[in-house]
Amino acid sequence: MHCAIVSDLHGNLQGWQAVLADIRQRQPDLVVCLGDIIGYGPQPAETLASCRSECHAHVLGNHDAVVAGLLDMACFNEDAQRSTRWTVARIGDREGMFFKQVPLSLQADSLFFSHATVSDPAGFGYLDTAQDAAPEFAARPERLMFVGHTHHAKVFEFNETTGEVAEHPAEDFSMRQGCRYIVNPGSVGDPRTPEPLACYATCDTDSGVVRFHALDFDLDAYREAWRASKSPYQQYFHRCLDGDIPI
Repeated sequence: MHCAIVSDLHGNLQGWQAVLADIRQRQPDLVVCLGDIIGYGPQPAETLASCRSECHAHVLGNHDAVVAGLLDMACFNEDAQRSTRWTVARIGDREGMFFKQVPLSLQADSLFFSHATVSDPAGFGYLDTAQDAAPEFAARPERLMFVGHTHHAKVFEFNETTGEVAEHPAEDFSMRQGCRYIVNPGSVGDPRTPEPLACYATCDTDSGVVRFHALDFDLDAYREAWRASKSPYQQYFHRCLDGDIPI
């Protein structure tokens, strides 16, 4: 099975459109969204409508859960709360109902998907380091698992013989015998790097190959959408470009 995995679109329609065009060319059997379709970005309703139409399966992100009333907004910082209130005002009750029925995790064809962690999908914790990832491998039996949430594309590799967990950068790889993996595909809509690239991943369960993709998207159209929206929040990459965040 050929699978495409997207995560953290965060209302960036231009980033999503770039990724979607690339996915369509690859014609995967399954497209899975790891959540946080909305939040932060200037076009939450449009991004959500397209993602619902184009992805075969979804798991719930923390921003999605807050919009659905399943998670207390108080868990967010002040900027995220302000952005969430703005987002809620721009999507309808029907969209909130959609998020209410989205699962916290999925298992498909020897793959496992969650927004944040493997062991506690409802807790929305962060897997930033190999130390964070080490206990996660005991929670599930799958050889290949995907999480998002941190917006940083990377790979955690667990060696079943030595018990060691190593962190690797987001580079294409083939799964090694005797190893298991947790992969973060990065963020489609709010990359936390100075380079404004829309990121996602693909995998082939037959060959065991995982690939990372980082795409340019229409920054001018994004800027115009942000200005027109009057959103109170500038996404990280946008602030990098405008010099509001030191690089």
